Amino acid sequence: MLTKIQSLNRLVSKASRRYSLRLALILPSILQTLLTAGLVSFLSLEHGSIAINNLAYQLRSQVSSRVQDYLKSYLAIPQDINELNAGAVQRATIDLKNDQLLVGRFHNQLEYFEDVNYTMFGSARGEFIGVESLVGGKFQAEIKHELDSGFRAFAMNGPRYEPNQVIEVSPVYDPRSRPWYRAAIRAGQPTWSEIYQPISSAKKTRFSITAVHPIYDPTGKLIGVFGADITLNELSDFLNALSMTQPGSVFIMERNGMLVANSGLYRPFEIHGNQAMRISAINSEDPIIRFATQALVQRFRNLQLIDASEELKLEIGQERYFVQVSQFQDGRGIDWLIVVALPVSDSLAQIELRRQTTVFLCLLITGGAIALSVLSTHRVTRPLILLNTAARDLTQGKWTKTIPIKQMDEVGELTQSFNQMADQLQNSFKMLEETVANRTHKLTQTNLQLKQEIRHNRNTELALRISKRQSEKLLLNILPYSIAEQLKQAPKSIAQQFEEATILFADIVDFTPLATQLEPIQLVELLNEIFSTFDQLIEEYYLEKIKTIGDAYMLVGGVPIYRPDHAESIADVALKMQAAVTQIHRQNGTPFQIRIGINTGSVVAGVIGRKKFAYDLWGDAVNLASRMESSGEPGKIQVTQSTYKRLKHRYKFAERGLVPVKGKGEMLTYWLLGKNEELLTEN
Repeated sequence: MLTKIQSLNRLVSKASRRYSLRLALILPSILQTLLTAGLVSFLSLEHGSIAINNLAYQLRSQVSSRVQDYLKSYLAIPQDINELNAGAVQRATIDLKNDQLLVGRFHNQLEYFEDVNYTMFGSARGEFIGVESLVGGKFQAEIKHELDSGFRAFAMNGPRYEPNQVIEVSPVYDPRSRPWYRAAIRAGQPTWSEIYQPISSAKKTRFSITAVHPIYDPTGKLIGVFGADITLNELSDFLNALSMTQPGSVFIMERNGMLVANSGLYRPFEIHGNQAMRISAINSEDPIIRFATQALVQRFRNLQLIDASEELKLEIGQERYFVQVSQFQDGRGIDWLIVVALPVSDSLAQIELRRQTTVFLCLLITGGAIALSVLSTHRVTRPLILLNTAARDLTQGKWTKTIPIKQMDEVGELTQSFNQMADQLQNSFKMLEETVANRTHKLTQTNLQLKQEIRHNRNTELALRISKRQSEKLLLNILPYSIAEQLKQAPKSIAQQFEEATILFADIVDFTPLATQLEPIQLVELLNEIFSTFDQLIEEYYLEKIKTIGDAYMLVGGVPIYRPDHAESIADVALKMQAAVTQIHRQNGTPFQIRIGINTGSVVAGVIGRKKFAYDLWGDAVNLASRMESSGEPGKIQVTQSTYKRLKHRYKFAERGLVPVKGKGEMLTYWLLGKNEELLTEN
């Protein structure tokens, strides 16, 4: 009997202790779960409308911002092209009279900037040169000269047009009457034309806008207008792609209400017969565009008054829309409105789905948490206190203390494992401390060696890069770029035949007596000053310096890359060399003079040998150019008859007469005096 009473007391005591611990664990978990679930549900229901507005605002702002960024990038390209072309005219690096060079420049710009489909130039005299990008990656050149009534379209072979391949003839065309030209004249500065339909387009559904840039001579007289076209169809394609990721409608319109581009199935223009005509946004077939525009007009009376981002709500049938309008200005004449209309239902559906999901998850988590708390508490409460005490002792370094095992069930096995773990941890910590000390020492040594190797490799790599860069720079200072590239790929002798090139020799007058009067360093500095001036001139005109021999200077045009204006560029440089050397004075104050000889003919150019590379010219034309210099007079430019024939219509000459030339006998030569004054006045 006594034994039974003692067993009952122990059972009651255990039950009492177990119940209080279970309650302490279960109640906080249940209360925390219920409080969290209730608070989340309340916030979800209370702030749903705020979330809808915030989400809709973020979506509208994101779409509007993407359209703004795209317009800035898309509209900046044609203006940049015009700036490049106008700057080249001001620096005289392009000749507006050279059709091939101008067409090649326009072709290269269209190949690089794919969004631009037309670049052109219309002169104040009615001349026109343009290059159009066609379907399939092809191009065609369109040229009109002053006396022609219309332009002719030519097929292009790379950057060159074929004069014999006329593919289209326009009977009447005057660029000065076109909208883009008139817009440039009215503004007097870089701007945009009105939106118009190009006359050369085979598609009747294409509308363009042209970036224009007028250019004037130093007296303020108009030279002409550069233009670069982009199509507005690209804007509609972008808005369509944008609307595929976001519901609703996006459109762009001018301040007068005319549509520029829009997303959706409806086009921003109407077809009447074979002619496409633009429409206003308020007359669009798209109901979202039509009602949104009507709402904007009713609110602001005049679209010109919109000067900041504005928002409004709109109802179309059973659907409500959030509408945001913002202005876009590029500072050069573009003043458009961007309108984004998003349906409320899409945003509301997402929020409502989130509400339902939140409530369901709260209920599920609450029920699961209560059930899990009851089960886990029942399994954990009995050994929890004992194990917690033992673990606390273990953290304090009491490794020798063990937990007594009172029963051989799961708790007893856990207790036994805990004791074994304590012993193993004690041994493992001792071994770990020794291992860590050894590994730390080895790692420190290895890391130090690795840093030294990395530093050495970096220094070696840097030295190699610097050496290679210096070698390439030195090679390019000695040889033309194309010849240097050939030598780097295959170091062998290089020779090329050029049927026509223009060679110039220049010699400083009375330099030999002067050299005896100067110190060596003074002589070298004087030659460096004069020849550096010449080097700058040939770099400006893209000519090739061959060599200097003493006080003689040799250069060539049309080699190693052929150019049709080689004689003209040599003549221009010769005149500037003649003028530049007079700005350099001797010690007594008198200016220097040079003799210059020029000849045009066939030459052989190349590099021979395997050491001390030098690019040189050979041939009778080279010798004759040297004779022109040696038989010339101080301060004058003597040219052969072949060069005279190339330049006589663009430059002024004086016939010298027959001159004895070594190895040639008497030859008729000419003095080059300057450019033709009539051509200078026209330019």
